[in-house]
Amino acid sequence: RADRWLERMESAGCTADMITFGSLIHACSKVGNVDRAEQFVDEMLHRHMQPNLVCLNTVLNACAHSGDVARAEKWFERISCAFEPTKISYNSMIEAFSRSGRFEAAEVWLQKMLDHGCHPDQITQSVLQRTRRQEPKDGSSQKAAQWSYSVIIRAYARIGAVASMRTWLETMTQAEVTCPKALRDECLQIIRESGREG
Repeated sequence: RADRWLERMESAGCTADMITFGSLIHACSKVGNVDRAEQFVDEMLHRHMQPNLVCLNTVLNACAHSGDVARAEKWFERISCAFEPTKISYNSMIEAFSRSGRFEAAEVWLQKMLDHGCHPDQITQSVLQRTRRQEPKDGSSQKAAQWSYSVIIRAYARIGAVASMRTWLETMTQAEVTCPKALRDECLQIIRESGREG
């Protein structure tokens, strides 16, 4: 359908531009047609058009939704060569690994996200929780939520970002998700130490 729309448009004398291809890539990605989305990126290059960050992030996100880690890694690398990866880029990588059941790798990408100055948001937490719920041993909503918040809080704890750690602890409480005692004790220790240093 996207191909026919492009053909009709160009037959009418209209020139496809960045917005046109961005829309086509988005449409293909939305229905999970990663192959065609990639082909539209290639078509842009064939026409001497440099795909922007939005186009590349859209393809990366489609790879993430399908849980295709290898493909997602390829597109993240492609983004990194031309642009500074954004929160959207990192969220997609976290989703790709989480969907494939590689949760430890997802945590590594969360840490990379922080190391590069991007911060997790509710989308990050939601992706982690939703994918964790698919695991038989963590299938309950409460367990998955507890794990997703804990992963983010621990990531901030590792870099000593006390303010962000406290914010996520408060968010976890407001969401009526129980904080594990070990994590609570760990955070309290970090807060005490930061107070002494201050």
